[in-house]
Amino acid sequence: MGAWSKMTSVSKEKHKAGKSVQKLLREFEAMELDIDFAAYLLMSAGLTLAMQNNMGSSVEVMRLMTASLVAAQNNCEEEEEETCH
Repeated sequence: MGAWSKMTSVSKEKHKAGKSVQKLLREFEAMELDIDFAAYLLMSAGLTLAMQNNMGSSVEVMRLMTASLVAAQNNCEEEEEETCH
């Protein structure tokens, strides 16, 4: 199973994890944390996890990074469509 299909398959655990991230983002907003710094924290944490879990496999880390960039772009496009309608 490729990185993209592995990341996009739905499960209760993944849904719950996504809700936890949304909650964290709301907490960052309540703290009035700089958006770029929040992004830096989340990206560096995610890359650390990916690198630790895939020691010696830079290809898999790159696949995960690519999948996350595609998901981020899709999320931005969906949000843009919602605000335009």
